[in-house]
Amino acid sequence: MLDPRIDLYCHQFKRLKRANHIAPHKPILLISVCQAIGGRIIAAPFFTALPELVALFRYNWSLYVDTAHNPVFTLPFTKMDSEPFWKIVLNPGYQAINIRKVDIKSFNTLQQMISGVQLDAALFDLLQDRGQRVYMFVFGAAVFSGQILRGVSGWRWF
Repeated sequence: MLDPRIDLYCHQFKRLKRANHIAPHKPILLISVCQAIGGRIIAAPFFTALPELVALFRYNWSLYVDTAHNPVFTLPFTKMDSEPFWKIVLNPGYQAINIRKVDIKSFNTLQQMISGVQLDAALFDLLQDRGQRVYMFVFGAAVFSGQILRGVSGWRWF
């Protein structure tokens, strides 16, 4: 049975702020985060930019993205801060920076500046449940299929 709160997040996912409304980075990161939660790579609502998450992001990119965009993990990780369910926590010494206006190019710089992400607790709770994760994945694939995704074939992660 679907949790009634899932409608809120589907609405937010459908309205992701993306460059030219087509940039694939945020949807691919969200798919990767869902998989990382399902695989227990992400075990709490606060998480860091893990190499395993980067690997999932690149894997999903290779499966689903069919545009000329580049698979830059640091881009959506920081720009997702404009979404209501994703809050960047900066390391000491970087709190005065508007992270949305900084283009971080390397994973090392990302780790230096950012302590991690605080994912909305209710969303994290929903994504603990396999049924909710699968629904979010199918919803995301349906929303973005006409724009960036080649196919849906990541079920083993859920």
